[in-house]
Amino acid sequence: YSDHELERLLHQLFERHDLDNNGMLEERELVLLNRNIAIAHYGPDVDEEELTAKYQNLFRTCLASSDEQRAIPYARFRCHTLDVLEKLDSDCVAQKMMVEQFIAEANLGRGVFHALDLRTDTDISFLSKISLPNDECLLMDLPRSGHMLDFAPL
Repeated sequence: YSDHELERLLHQLFERHDLDNNGMLEERELVLLNRNIAIAHYGPDVDEEELTAKYQNLFRTCLASSDEQRAIPYARFRCHTLDVLEKLDSDCVAQKMMVEQFIAEANLGRGVFHALDLRTDTDISFLSKISLPNDECLLMDLPRSGHMLDFAPL
């Protein structure tokens, strides 16, 4: 692929998904990040079982090469994401804009790991490796939740 800007954005998107910074995207990272994105948009009462099933299925059917594989390298993530982008829109400028939005969503999801009200034991295991990007605001409104989330400093 020859578009260096799109390549840079795809790599950045992968890095935002790689919550433990080990250079691999694990199924649990995909599930947890997308759970947090849903919480950021819809509040803490999202159906976590439904989200878990959805993203486990995505990982197992579209990303992993076998049922036993629980982590994928950047190359596999890149290939899948390019396929998705091409199906959505073949225009390179539009694809870059979509990836930029995906990155913004991933950053939002990463920020939820810092929300004291929503932390789980699993979140705590990732917390030391997840920084808030670009000094984002440490308070976030959750739609339909009627309250603000408290964020802890690193």
